Amino acid sequence: MAKLGFCGLGQMGSAMASRLLEAGHDLTVWNRTPAKAEPLRSAGATVAGTPAEAAAGTEAVFTMLADPAALQEVVFGSHGLVAQLGPETALIDCSTVGPDPIRIVAERLGEEVAVIDAPVLGSVPQVRQGTLKVFAGGSAGAVERFRPVLEVFGTVFPFGPVGSGQAMKLVANSTLAGLMTTL
Repeated sequence: MAKLGFCGLGQMGSAMASRLLEAGHDLTVWNRTPAKAEPLRSAGATVAGTPAEAAAGTEAVFTMLADPAALQEVVFGSHGLVAQLGPETALIDCSTVGPDPIRIVAERLGEEVAVIDAPVLGSVPQVRQGTLKVFAGGSAGAVERFRPVLEVFGTVFPFGPVGSGQAMKLVANSTLAGLMTTL
């Protein structure tokens, strides 16, 4: 099993981190509100004091954050993930932040860091059932390398280079909004 990090333990992030633990992965978690990490500690996760600590020594670190500003802060802020990302540690962002913010992150990190944007379609019940739709953008090699980990959440749909997963998620959200309005 993989050694992974996870930053962002809101409702979706906590459920996703729990799935990774249940699948047998070695998981280190971080959240800006440390108390949100305690149930995961009880389930076997290691709790980090900073995003960088959550990524240290991992194969990949996941982020599930509220918005582009939070993503920038967790990746590039004081004690950010950037200190640990490199050829050995990939960034897998599951937040819904849009194609441009994740492309900017990937550009700033450089080609030596594998970045996958993997926003998900579904909610907490689908996380628990492992039936999310994972819209993956990134190099084909990186997506395939982490496909077994992403499949813990549900079905993986590769869409092309970094930003493609985010673009597809926006299309899906727009379509669902239109359907809801019609109904």
